[in-house]
Amino acid sequence: MSQKDILLYAMRVPLMVSVLRSTRARVRAVLGGFAVQQELSDAVVWVLDTALSSAIGWRRRENRLVTLEAEVALHVDDDSVVLTAVDHFSWTEETLRGRGPDAREWMVVSGFADRVTLTEDSPATFTAVFRRTP
Repeated sequence: MSQKDILLYAMRVPLMVSVLRSTRARVRAVLGGFAVQQELSDAVVWVLDTALSSAIGWRRRENRLVTLEAEVALHVDDDSVVLTAVDHFSWTEETLRGRGPDAREWMVVSGFADRVTLTEDSPATFTAVFRRTP
């Protein structure tokens, strides 16, 4: 790649379980097109799927139609893949502290990525950074 911090791919994803499979396939194809290693691609796709599932879960639990779509962006450069998703998530401050019903899920997500953050905004911004190794 000739540049760093390329906004590689951005999409709006309907918050419906029925679109998760096609979303995973699209992201896999995009990452594969930029020679992202299969193991790293699988981790990015799994974390994205988990974040979208959290957003769908929040919507169902809160019985809200505040957002019908999540915003998702992938940035790829020679050193890393950065996944960003913006929506309402079922993850809370308690989750980030390792407590509550989604704490285990958050710990697993944190284990797949090199760094994860979640803003407290409404909607929140979830970011996961994955280092690429040559």
